[in-house]
Amino acid sequence: MKDIKVQEVFLEAGYQISPRAVEMIALHSAPNDLISYILENIDESLFVIEAEHIDIESFEKEYLDLPKECLDEVPCSNDTSISQVSLVPSAQSSARSSISSTPSPTSSSVTLRDERCFSDSNGQMNNINIMSDITDMSTCVGEYMEFVQYFRNRYTKLSNIIRGRVTARPIESLNKNRKQSSGIRRGGGGDYNEASIIGMVSEMRTTANGHKMLQLEDPTGSFPVLVHQAEKDLFEEASKLILDEVIGITGSMTNDGSLLIAKKLVFPDLPNIPNRREGTWGKAIFTSDIHVGSSTFLEEEWCGFLDFLNGKTDNEQLKKISEEIRFLVVAGDLVDGIGIFPGQEHELDILDVYDQYRKAAEYFD
Repeated sequence: MKDIKVQEVFLEAGYQISPRAVEMIALHSAPNDLISYILENIDESLFVIEAEHIDIESFEKEYLDLPKECLDEVPCSNDTSISQVSLVPSAQSSARSSISSTPSPTSSSVTLRDERCFSDSNGQMNNINIMSDITDMSTCVGEYMEFVQYFRNRYTKLSNIIRGRVTARPIESLNKNRKQSSGIRRGGGGDYNEASIIGMVSEMRTTANGHKMLQLEDPTGSFPVLVHQAEKDLFEEASKLILDEVIGITGSMTNDGSLLIAKKLVFPDLPNIPNRREGTWGKAIFTSDIHVGSSTFLEEEWCGFLDFLNGKTDNEQLKKISEEIRFLVVAGDLVDGIGIFPGQEHELDILDVYDQYRKAAEYFD
């Protein structure tokens, strides 16, 4: 296990760890089990885990003294079978533990303690403790094509905003020009021809010279874009990009048409429109975190708030204020949602997210 992975695990758990302790874990024959053991038994008052805080002897006695039947690579303590043992998560198992097994059909609890035995590449026997398995128990659903459709829809909507500001060409047309022997030639003045494209950032890396290399993708293909470090403002903007972000780029094509040198980044943000004062007046109310559908949703108080907005109050001062309100802005969390955290379904009065939105629509009707 790499040192940086060890540090990440402990940082996510809220601990700092010394280099010597990291080395001790990384060089152990069962680093994953050792990390689990440390986190289960560590003094919570500690902030920095040192080498002296790691009890290797107790760990090996508890975890690595395997029963004899482990030598034949059979289950140690029950009759369930091993469906897969992998120390490197695959694309299909990224949402679950990298070491997984098929639970017994009679199991009805999400929390398990399932002991397995296997041998590593050096022939040393190790056991795996599966503390919990969410397989077939997740409240979230979704197929591969649904995720594809989501990203395509997102790209379409955001690219349409950018298209109103730049005249972009499909990436496919750049690739065609690149394949042609003539390529895209320089203009008469010796400058590279200018081109604009819109795409989703599918890859980002830093070159050996410190420049940013981006890969932009649209439904027709993908194309590389270079952002020079010398372009300070542009380089700073490019450094803030994240994967799957939809942007537009205007730049100059290289002579062989194989690369776009960025000159301008265009984002799908709201345009800066000068304010025009037309004598409008009124008040606006900002609210958020309504959480319609949650068992903690304050329905009585919310209905009282709606009555106030509609002027249904005996308080003349409040009625006067309500008459001046022109805007109601809901900043977020209109509904509680589904599958946001484990066990959320136990805190919901409305178990379907569409029904939650329908109920919210009734309040705003």
